[in-house]
Order: sequence, then C-alpha cells, then structure tokens
Amino acid sequence: MNTKIQKLFTAALSATLNGSNPDGDIDKMYIPNAFVVKFAELIVHECVMQCNHADDMDILLNHFGIE
Repeated sequence: MNTKIQKLFTAALSATLNGSNPDGDIDKMYIPNAFVVKFAELIVHECVMQCNHADDMDILLNHFGIE
C-alpha cells in the first residue's frame, strides 16, 4: 500500500477508534488493504476530475502514487 494512503488510513482509523463507539463494532472491523487502496484511489480520481489543468492533475496523481 502506498505510504501516503497508509498514513491517511491509519489517521482515519485512529480518529475512529479514539472516538465514541456506541455499538462496540469498531473492534470487530476487518478492512482489507485492497479496499483501502481502491477507496483512496477513487477519492483521488474524483479530485483530479475537478482540476482545470493537466499539471494539477499530474501533481495530485504523483503525490498519491496513482497512475
């Protein structure tokens, strides 16, 4: 998994685990790495589609290591 994506995933998971968990389900979660990577790629691609210049698109894709 790309280190930037892993870092974002870890930050999101930590925020969730440190937050309230009224149902007690967070400890039972299993999230495959493939899902995390694909989800992050889809978000980055959505952001890229909002860019007006090819240079901006390339910067985003390169930053997150996505082709």
